[in-house]
This record gives sequence, structure tokens and C-alpha cells, in this order.
Amino acid sequence: MPPKVEDADERIRACTLAEIEKNGIVGLRVANIAKQAGVSVPLVYKLFGDREQLLATVLSESIETFYLTDINNIRALVEKSKTNITVELLLQALPMPSDAFRLKQRKLRMLIFAASYESPKLRKAVGKAQQTIQHATRDLIHLVRERSGSKVDVDEDVIAFAVQAFGFSFSIHDINPDKPLSDATYREFMTDFLNRYLLS
Repeated sequence: MPPKVEDADERIRACTLAEIEKNGIVGLRVANIAKQAGVSVPLVYKLFGDREQLLATVLSESIETFYLTDINNIRALVEKSKTNITVELLLQALPMPSDAFRLKQRKLRMLIFAASYESPKLRKAVGKAQQTIQHATRDLIHLVRERSGSKVDVDEDVIAFAVQAFGFSFSIHDINPDKPLSDATYREFMTDFLNRYLLS
């Protein structure tokens, strides 16, 4: 009995990410994905169109999920809080440079951005995901400012961009092991940033 399309779709997506983590984007072969997912190559093409669209779909969803998970975790903390929003509360949910799980995610994110320069479909899909991330970040910043009574007048889109840039900067330190960014240093910086632009 052939697998349900939904199950095949999910397996293909999971196997695509696993293959990219193993062999990178350049070394990705649809035949390997099909074999790992237990489906035929024609089914992969039927569901995703072509290799470029498969990459665009899977990688844009991956990068969107990566960011939105953090945003939603912080939002849940803020919404759950019965008192004024404090920097300590926000720091609980912020990713720190030493988080081992995030190192793998950051490597994948760098691969995605690099590949998007060569793939119009991937660039378009990642751009759309980035818009979703930007809006979610801005909405979270608005919520934090509203709950904290902030009077800062810096545009929320600018702050959202800065917050994302800080997260992206971890990747710079991943390739510069001689001067790693410590959690303590980052926490100190973010304490000042959050107090200045979200809580004051």
C-alpha cells in the first residue's frame, strides 16, 4: 500500500534537512532524499516541482520555525507575567552564544543565506519568511513596550532589525573561536539594550 501523501511530504522534508546537515546544500541529491524517505524520485518532483523548489520550501520553513520558536517562547513568558516586564524575565528566554543546540541551527542558517544568492526561488522564499519573522519580532517588541510602559520613541522595526542582527552575529563568533562571545558579556550587553530600547 503506498504511503499517504501527507506522510511522504513530511518524510521528504525531514530527509531533506538531514541530507543538508550531512552533505550541505551543494551536495544535495533528490535521489538520496527519495531513498531515505522511502518514496520514488517522481513523487518528490510531483510534490515539490523541482530540486530548487524543494530547497526553497524546506529551508525557508526551517529558518522561519527557528526564529518564530524563540519569538513565541518570549511572547508566552511576557503574556504569562502578572507583574511589570523586567529585563530578567526577558533574559530567561533569550538565546545565549554557548547554546550547543543553536550552533547546528546557526550553521544551517548560514548555508541557507549563502545558497539564496544562487537560487532565485530560495531567495524569494527566504525573503518571505524574513518578512514574517520581522513582523513577529516587531509585534513582540510592541507588546513588551506596552506591558512595560516604555516611552522610547525609536521605531519598532529598527529595534526588530537590530535584535535579529544580534542573533545573526553569533555566527561570526562561531568562525572566530579565538575570541568567543561569552554568555556573561552578551547578557550584560543585552541588559543595557533591553533597558534602553524596550523597558525605559
